[in-house]
Amino acid sequence: MKAVLLLALVCVLSAAVDAYDKEYDALRRLVIDENRSMRLGANLALTEEEKKADTILAAMREAEIKRTEGDFPPQFNFYKMKDTIALSPVLALMHRLPKGGILHGHMEAMSDMHFYTEQLMRPDLYINMNDRSYEMRISKEHPGGDFVLGSEAANTFPGGESALKNFLFTQMIMTDGPEMSGDGVRAWKKFGNVFRIIGGVVNYLPLRLQYMRQTFDGLVADKVFYWEVRLITGGVFNDTHTLSVEEELAAYRSLLADYRVDVPQFTFKIIITTSRSLPHDAVFETMKMTLELHNKYPDFVIGFDLVGEEDTGHTTYYYVEDVAKIIRLSDKYERPLPLFFHDGETARTGNLNVFDAILLGARRIAHGFNIFHYPALMETMKELNVTLEVCPISNQVLRLVDDMRNHPASSYVARGMSVTINSDDAGLLNYDGVYWDYYMAFMSWDVDIRTLKALARNSLEASSLAGSERAVHLKLWESQWAAFVADLVAGH
Repeated sequence: MKAVLLLALVCVLSAAVDAYDKEYDALRRLVIDENRSMRLGANLALTEEEKKADTILAAMREAEIKRTEGDFPPQFNFYKMKDTIALSPVLALMHRLPKGGILHGHMEAMSDMHFYTEQLMRPDLYINMNDRSYEMRISKEHPGGDFVLGSEAANTFPGGESALKNFLFTQMIMTDGPEMSGDGVRAWKKFGNVFRIIGGVVNYLPLRLQYMRQTFDGLVADKVFYWEVRLITGGVFNDTHTLSVEEELAAYRSLLADYRVDVPQFTFKIIITTSRSLPHDAVFETMKMTLELHNKYPDFVIGFDLVGEEDTGHTTYYYVEDVAKIIRLSDKYERPLPLFFHDGETARTGNLNVFDAILLGARRIAHGFNIFHYPALMETMKELNVTLEVCPISNQVLRLVDDMRNHPASSYVARGMSVTINSDDAGLLNYDGVYWDYYMAFMSWDVDIRTLKALARNSLEASSLAGSERAVHLKLWESQWAAFVADLVAGH
């Protein structure tokens, strides 16, 4: 690239006046084309129909820019622009887009949070209204302390049951409220408290399975047929006892088998997570358990992740020796433990977690927002084909970026790095599916049909699917993609 730019400069400076325009324009095109040849998906050959679809997509983007002139949605707070985006033909198209899979989504908060408020009047639901945490619990007996039955709380709340449900819903989602001001401290505080509110509900197995099934339905409606779900195991209970992790996994496998009776194309796999605020021994034991489960159920339990706010939690480096012990322990097993670290979910330049994630052999990086500070690391990740699980709206809501056009994933795509689009916690973020995130990427990052195709296909190429199962999902996606392109062209 430097050689091309130098050549362009020399030619422009030495060209005769009458040859200037012709030579300059040719060299300008050469430099632009060389940059575009580096983009994600640039190597994909297009069919004639895809070329027509590409022209249509470009026109739709221009029409959307004109429709929203003066209030371009990616430029502003998502919640201020959500109603405007909802009317967009581009959003409707992104909903129809076959997306393959989602590689980054947390089980407890992936779909409509009204599910939790609708449990309020259950005879076994208790809520603590006194400490402003609004923690909810399913319990056969009174949990003690300041908990009261949900029905009691509804009777004393101004406006009654519906008003309390509406109020609780606002506590379970991110909004255009105080949490969207400042440097992200307020946003992270509310984000964390949501899980405190719902934990005692979502850990009740019958409701946990219902919520998961609701999430499956939403993903399928969004043309997503594969999900690598992140979840914290342990503490799940039913009406008789607290389940062992083996019993918990059996319940998930049974749920999947039942769901596949109606939607045989859908499947999910589990990445077991734990909090990066925990001490060494707790994290090591969870990793050890995950290593054992991965070797016992390699097609279902697929890896391990550390989750939680990076700027206040332990660094990845803090756990290096624990990971090293697991790597040594892996020699006794048939399969090593795949690592999928939540790292770089910060705008801070001094956060070096992504370096440790790469050095420890992570196959994918969850978020990786701040790696744009480290150009050599980006080149290493590209050479190693490490995939970034980008979550655009989540990053904006947690105050990492204001204008989505300035999201660093734009440069990752431009460099041809392996990128996927994900929703993180769509329900908690108060939207559905992942098509809203695709809208943001398409409208903000100069995405053409090649890049769009590569983003969707990467969700399967970079997944933990293997063998015939991988082939089946790729074939399904390819047929859906062809139909999508044909419908788009036929409709215009």
